[in-house]
Amino acid sequence: MALRMKSQAGLIRRTRRAFTLVEVILAVAIIGLISGVFILGLGTWYQREAVDDGARRVESILRVARAEACSQGRRFRMVFDASSPQPKFFWEPRPLAEPGLFVPYYGTWANALPTDLLTFIKCRRTGDSARKLLTYSDAEEPVSSDGEPLQSITFMPDGSCDSAIIEVVAADGLDQRVGRIEINGLTGSVDLRMLTPTEQAEQQDLDAEAQEVPL
Repeated sequence: MALRMKSQAGLIRRTRRAFTLVEVILAVAIIGLISGVFILGLGTWYQREAVDDGARRVESILRVARAEACSQGRRFRMVFDASSPQPKFFWEPRPLAEPGLFVPYYGTWANALPTDLLTFIKCRRTGDSARKLLTYSDAEEPVSSDGEPLQSITFMPDGSCDSAIIEVVAADGLDQRVGRIEINGLTGSVDLRMLTPTEQAEQQDLDAEAQEVPL
């Protein structure tokens, strides 16, 4: 009888040890699964934050360009190069002696565009600004890979500027959202919205309805 009780006790201990080992394996597997989900979520969050931050930086730089034009008493212009969908800033340093001559501007803020994070897919002047004709040789206006215009934007010494719509996307294509920046040339206001692909498509339909054909 005593021998049978000892055997049963040994079996129970072995069973408990086996269950404990299984529980450890399950716990490790669950922790690994949760860690993987967390890391994946963290990567997605980082990508979204990078795009959001890049779009906000573009918004801020546009505000600085307007302020700089007022401060310097000179016209500034954001221009797109046909070889790259990334803009550069020019200014008119001698408007009286050499009117219309724009040269590259190398200020710190002008070189702070987040071209490593974002790609510009649209820059379209709107309203009266859409009728503007540029007169200087560097003003060739390319189109994006989507066929959208990449038009220049001029900031005036009186605080006004071209009204325009700018759209940017993640340079790596991992975040499908679109950053839409609307500039009101009269008030100088700059407004940023982040749109999903569906919202962007709906907005494009609205833009097409509201777009004025240049005379």
